[in-house]
Amino acid sequence: MIKLSYGIPIVLLGAAVVIVQPQVAVISQTPVDVNAIAKQITVRIDGENTGSGVIINHQGNTYTVLTNEHVVRLKGNYTIQTPNGRRYNLNQSIVKYFPGVDLAVLQFNSTESYRTSNLGNSQQLSEGTTIYVAGWVDPDAGSSERGYKFLPGNISQIVRNPKEGYAWIYTNQTRQGMSGGPVLDEQGRLVGINGKLQTNPETGATDYFGIPINTYLRLAASPSATTQPPRNTNTTSTNFVLATTVIGDSTSVNSVAISPDGRILASGGTDDTIKIWNLATWQLIRTLQVNSDWVNSVAISPDGRTLASGGYDNTIKIWNLATGQLIRTLQGHSDAVLSVAISPDGRTLASGSRDYTIKIWRVSER
Repeated sequence: MIKLSYGIPIVLLGAAVVIVQPQVAVISQTPVDVNAIAKQITVRIDGENTGSGVIINHQGNTYTVLTNEHVVRLKGNYTIQTPNGRRYNLNQSIVKYFPGVDLAVLQFNSTESYRTSNLGNSQQLSEGTTIYVAGWVDPDAGSSERGYKFLPGNISQIVRNPKEGYAWIYTNQTRQGMSGGPVLDEQGRLVGINGKLQTNPETGATDYFGIPINTYLRLAASPSATTQPPRNTNTTSTNFVLATTVIGDSTSVNSVAISPDGRILASGGTDDTIKIWNLATWQLIRTLQVNSDWVNSVAISPDGRTLASGGYDNTIKIWNLATGQLIRTLQGHSDAVLSVAISPDGRTLASGSRDYTIKIWRVSER
């Protein structure tokens, strides 16, 4: 069956947004056709954080990419990988942010020809509308490469008073790394930006959120954009401000550790699990099932690859932080292990126990 709808052609001129009339009829595409469009406009973002983005404009040799603010929140070096595999360095000093909304506008220069998005009207979408989300997912266990993913679904809820612009909840089961990727309608038009997922620790249910494209169009037409990040990311500052409260452990949290690159937080508690969090998005990445007893202490190695945990089962467990796999279990204490620490060179691990001993372990390199 052929569906007819009406698109709104959008022309971006600097900060101005021009809506061109009259409207023309657009024929719905097949999912395969929409995916082909998504592949041509979706970019991969790598650096201090990972994410995705979508090409929305082209003027001369300058391309404009729309993504989430949290994707480029951390200071550092980033690259934008285009659909043909080319990589371009991102100048973070000219990134534009929008106060109160999790969106950012990036730019890169290229003499290559890349397709730009055809923008739709997100106000025309309602609960039950079919949408597609695309993006570059972070590596799974056993994989070292990010991969492109295209997910069908539909809008399940429209939030009246959204936080950070997240007015849509949908059924597309997005993954880590897809933040900033495009949300497309059945005509292959850009109608939103994918942004986050949130899991209820009590029920285990996960919601997937997106920002309607009309939110961006409204902000782009106003002078609200700024090159100053909306959050203080200066790690050398001595002023501490509460950024957020993460709720995810069902019982007491006994210990937390942050990876050396500042991207990952690990927490251990009395629910016999270790939880791994993304500090840029505050999202739960995975839960490590200890399945033995309380986790009293966690520590992350200087290279950010290994996690050590000490528990009430008298053991120390060594984990692969990237995959969540248990590498080995160290036994030697006769009572609960209350504390673990890893030396700055990553070669030595110390453990303190309720058996009144401190044990020093040599970390083998293999």
